[in-house]
Amino acid sequence: MEQEPPQTPEIPPHAPPVRPTAPISHTRTSWPIWIGIFLCIFGGIGLLQRLFGTIFMAIMPLLPLPPEATVTGTLWVFGLALSIVGLPLSVVHLLAGIQTLRRRPSARFWVVFFFIYAVVMLVPNAVYQYASMQHQFQQTSQQGGSAAGMAAFGAGVSLAVIAISIVIALIWPSFLMIWYSRADIREEIRDWGAT
Repeated sequence: MEQEPPQTPEIPPHAPPVRPTAPISHTRTSWPIWIGIFLCIFGGIGLLQRLFGTIFMAIMPLLPLPPEATVTGTLWVFGLALSIVGLPLSVVHLLAGIQTLRRRPSARFWVVFFFIYAVVMLVPNAVYQYASMQHQFQQTSQQGGSAAGMAAFGAGVSLAVIAISIVIALIWPSFLMIWYSRADIREEIRDWGAT
């Protein structure tokens, strides 16, 4: 007796068409929002401070300030040049924030650039800060008191203030550099380029 070939079950006409499902998307992390916001806030505040600071330095010789509150000559030129050169630092700061908020791979480049820029600017800024503080102590000593004692006191205070300001100035850029250098963060940032 001849056997009939097995029959395949028929798909009912009311069954929906089968389509391949899309890959399950990974949950988006929230750190780019928070760090991006802080980058933009600090960058915006820094840009305003540097802009008004540059304007102030430019018109300082025209203002009726006491001798201990102003700088002249080479020190003034040095301070004005530092203010102008420091302006782009805040722009880089802002760009790092904007690209982080937009989840663009270039965000890490701008953070690294910001870190290097900030570290390089620390040296001339520290030199200027020390020279201007010494100028202030010198002007104060001329108004009364021991010049030698005031100079020694001023040098000690200047170095302490500069050391503290350098540590404070490095906290935020160092945190960013460490965060953006983590292996999982670098991998996530690379994935931003594929979306």
